[in-house]
Amino acid sequence: MRLGRLALALGLFASACAGFNVGSDEGCAAACASAHACGFLPSGLGYGPTSDAALADCERRCGQSPRDDDDITQILSCLDGSWETKEELTAWCLDSEESDLAGDLTCATAVRCFATEFKGSRLQGDVHIEVSLISLDDFVTAFDDDALTELYAAPERVLSSCAEALCGHQDCADDSTDHPCDATLCGQQRVNIGSICSEQGARVIEIDVQGRRGPPVTQVLLDDSEGSSCKESTLTFTAEDYNVEPGPARASARIGGRLPASELARIGVTAVDDEEGSADYCLRFPGMTRTLRAGQNVLLVPVGTIDELVAAGLRPRGCDE
Repeated sequence: MRLGRLALALGLFASACAGFNVGSDEGCAAACASAHACGFLPSGLGYGPTSDAALADCERRCGQSPRDDDDITQILSCLDGSWETKEELTAWCLDSEESDLAGDLTCATAVRCFATEFKGSRLQGDVHIEVSLISLDDFVTAFDDDALTELYAAPERVLSSCAEALCGHQDCADDSTDHPCDATLCGQQRVNIGSICSEQGARVIEIDVQGRRGPPVTQVLLDDSEGSSCKESTLTFTAEDYNVEPGPARASARIGGRLPASELARIGVTAVDDEEGSADYCLRFPGMTRTLRAGQNVLLVPVGTIDELVAAGLRPRGCDE
């Protein structure tokens, strides 16, 4: 029943007649700015072809909303940080004063508030994720050595990120210079992983995306037992099939295969060759931890051969670690 009332209240945003304002614009700019900064737009809060257009629509809808409606009051409290929860929340961004999200619990509070007060609503927008494998060299060229090394640091107990995910094709095609995402790879040709599969003796490759809530979402990129070949380096997680909320998320790749034990020992993996002269292995390659938002998001997972890992001084963890 409550979601029906919510739909009605949100519908009033879109249908209020020009010149007949049934609400107030008090707090609207700040609430919609939070929704925009947290990546909730476009959504039921405001629609448009871009997040900026959705921001303007959010302010319009908010200003025309009935302030005596409990759901509208609740939505505003979700977005202004005044909603209270007994659970301990951690800010999305903890380590950068330059980020709008730094040290601010508003986004984390809003997500928890929506999940608690408006279960099943579409107030956070649809998150689509494209995860691409990339060679170590190409990753370093696009970013730097430190960015690669940071991926191999001990994972945090609670995911946090002050950086936006990479721009998808739609945002890259936008001529605007003020992208709501990281435009580093816009205009650059997507890189495939070349001979990684053959040189790694890969038989199975699985891609994971772990958000703050719930188990990771997983897809299989390669499974030679099913006859698939290692030609593709990208998988897409659509909002229709995978439920990932806006906010910090981490990508990774699990690669399983067979290599001589002597090769695995070079990166600290202890194994014993069988009668065929190889040993089974499974390694987890860490990828980007970035903040996802409604719309298209791209995350990269750099992978490399044993020689490349040794040269870079990197040791992927085992899949069970």
